[in-house]
Amino acid sequence: KDVFTLRMPSGGNRVQKNFILKEDTVYLQEVVVTANRKSVFADKSVYIFTDEQRKQARHSADLLEHVGDLTVDPMTGSIQKLSGSKITILINGLHASSTDLKSIPADKVKKVEYYTIPPAQYMASGTLINIVTKQLDTGITGGADATHAFTTGFLNDAIYFRSVWGNHQLTLDYTVQYRNYRKRYVTDSYNYFINEQDIWENYQERHRFGYTTHNINLKYIYSRPDDIAFQAVFTPYIETRFDKSESEILSNDNSLSASRSGHSDDHSSIFGPSLDLYISKKLSNKQEVTANAVGTYYGSRQNNLNKETDSKNAIIMDDRMNLRTHKYSVIGEGAYSRKSGLGSWNAGYRLTYTTSRSVIRNRFSDYIPYNYHSSNQMHYLYGEYSGIYKSLMFRISLGGTYVYSRNDNACYRKFLFTPALVAAKRFNDYHSLQYQLKSEPIIPDISQLSDNSEQVTFRLLHTGNPYLKTGNDLTQVLLYNWKNNWLDLSVAALYDHAFSPINMFYNQDVIGGTTYLVSTEMNAKSFRQYGGLYTLTLNPIKDMLSVRIYGLCVGQTLYDFAGKKYSNGYYPLYYQISFRKREWGISYRGSIPSSQIDGSLLVKDENVSHFQAYYQYKQLRLTAGCYWAFTKSKYKSSTLPNEILQRTASSYINDNRSMFILGISWNFSKGREWSIKKKMNNKDSDKGLF
Repeated sequence: KDVFTLRMPSGGNRVQKNFILKEDTVYLQEVVVTANRKSVFADKSVYIFTDEQRKQARHSADLLEHVGDLTVDPMTGSIQKLSGSKITILINGLHASSTDLKSIPADKVKKVEYYTIPPAQYMASGTLINIVTKQLDTGITGGADATHAFTTGFLNDAIYFRSVWGNHQLTLDYTVQYRNYRKRYVTDSYNYFINEQDIWENYQERHRFGYTTHNINLKYIYSRPDDIAFQAVFTPYIETRFDKSESEILSNDNSLSASRSGHSDDHSSIFGPSLDLYISKKLSNKQEVTANAVGTYYGSRQNNLNKETDSKNAIIMDDRMNLRTHKYSVIGEGAYSRKSGLGSWNAGYRLTYTTSRSVIRNRFSDYIPYNYHSSNQMHYLYGEYSGIYKSLMFRISLGGTYVYSRNDNACYRKFLFTPALVAAKRFNDYHSLQYQLKSEPIIPDISQLSDNSEQVTFRLLHTGNPYLKTGNDLTQVLLYNWKNNWLDLSVAALYDHAFSPINMFYNQDVIGGTTYLVSTEMNAKSFRQYGGLYTLTLNPIKDMLSVRIYGLCVGQTLYDFAGKKYSNGYYPLYYQISFRKREWGISYRGSIPSSQIDGSLLVKDENVSHFQAYYQYKQLRLTAGCYWAFTKSKYKSSTLPNEILQRTASSYINDNRSMFILGISWNFSKGREWSIKKKMNNKDSDKGLF
């Protein structure tokens, strides 16, 4: 350290001294930076990933298997919850599909936001996942997947492409799902109580059924960061379905032959293009305005034939239902947001208008075509504020929903108050407590409001109900989370109360001089679920072995339209075990099914037993698997106790018994993600089928 004295003369002369800096080296001890892989906030959980997880993943879709109870459904290749329920996916706030995720490299993912109660503008989304990314290098990304079974008609194929140049981005993806099962066996037993008579029928059926679904997404984005963003998405949707069956029928009905034969042949097709336009503009003082418009058309054809003959080949029943539907919808939304200190404001308005025009022919119109028109309007106005008060994080939403429904038979108006509240407190890095409250409308589909009818059996009809009303669902959850480096446990107490839910019920009616039992959707008085749920993730060997469990323990109580009470306990369990060692990986996904109340039925969950093994070399993955290993897919349902009809149905599919599959997946990436954060995500998925 040099010391010197400088005396300035009074004459104002300038004195200059030069200092020369010399390089020196200082040695520090090792520095370790750590971070929690999961952080809990008021309205979401945020996940980040280790270097090893990023290294093992081919793209961002692989990373989502390390997020909460998310997994890849082997039957569809899509991301969903371990319980099988679907999710809504966003990339930087933009609506995306599971295929979109495959064009985002794993090393470009900053974090994943997991919303159990989404913000107000995503009110109807259920579980919401937002993947936040870095920018990609200018260029292209793409890839292809193919999964096929050996012995039956089963395939899931996809191809995807993304190109980025300057402020522009273009993506194209195409997925196809194909099923063709020939050995589905059904046992359907009916016990009717008609005019004080006890009539039973037993159906032994063999079905051949399947479907082909094509999804195409063409997306263009223009974005100037911190200024303006525009997105246009064109999505054609094409689907065909068929179900053919032959049945042997035994009956004690004195008015019919004791032994009959049945034949059914159902076909449907859907063409549904959609155009989604979105624009966002940032203003001064951390303000932003956004607008979104979505137009959708669904053109569908449905032809159902149901025929029964006696032992002498005389026709007992011949029901033919033909439906042609043209359904149009427009969704428009505008919103304003502003950040202020630690809080943020958000307000907006959304209008949804849907109209459907159908041409119907059925037995009860003497096969004379007639026109039927129905429409729905929904106006949703919301305001939302999120912030921090001391150590409490919270988000409160106040919304109102006005519904106007009209068809050729009825007209209905209703206003619903639809608030939401989320509050959370973190006690330390390992413990947190969260409270959730959500209210949302239960709106009948266009098809449920139809006056269409079809004959299920000689004694049973199924009809629509033009007089359905909108209900409301109120959900409350208190959730505790405990986590450390190898364990993540969430335990929740829940209470769900649905007012005027829409359920299927049975009644007796005389039509054309014949007494029938009629199944139709009706507004029940209420449906409640109360109890608990739990999710557990164990990582006993870091980045190698993972065990995940999801379960429910709830009581269910239904009060039907007449006030009759039905109770049930629902205790499903889902689990997945995954192991990875360098290029090799195996996983097994299973379940313990349980039965839940679904309208007038007690329905048992689909059984799950799926095994997969794979080898991965860089961006190429080869997969071999066995779906429904050592079993076959099984389904069972029965009516809740009533004085009109007791029905029990069970079925299984022999085609997928221990079904072996082979898959190949390859992708490449070199591009820049000029991302924009979309504040709205609207879509019409009601296809109008009866």
